[in-house]
Amino acid sequence: MKQRAIAVGIIGIVAACSTAQETGMVGPAPEPDPMMTECAAPQLQYLVGQRIGEVDTSTLPQPHRVVPHGMAVTMEFRAERTTVWLDANDRVERVVCG
Repeated sequence: MKQRAIAVGIIGIVAACSTAQETGMVGPAPEPDPMMTECAAPQLQYLVGQRIGEVDTSTLPQPHRVVPHGMAVTMEFRAERTTVWLDANDRVERVVCG
């Protein structure tokens, strides 16, 4: 009986460590939607040097984020998001995608 319990335990461990079989679906990745992969940073370069208080941020295309100087942000890159970086004087330092 003890040997049977050990055998069942070993089978359970081996089964837990096995990998799933591949689905067989191989091919190129689907093309990304161009509307969702481009941000508006190239069109918003005129903001560089302006005080953020003078910019109507409600008109910025979505998704966007305004990052104050010294603010911690996630490093997650989202190609469709526009990020507006501010300097210590609350002026737009750069506008980039991500």
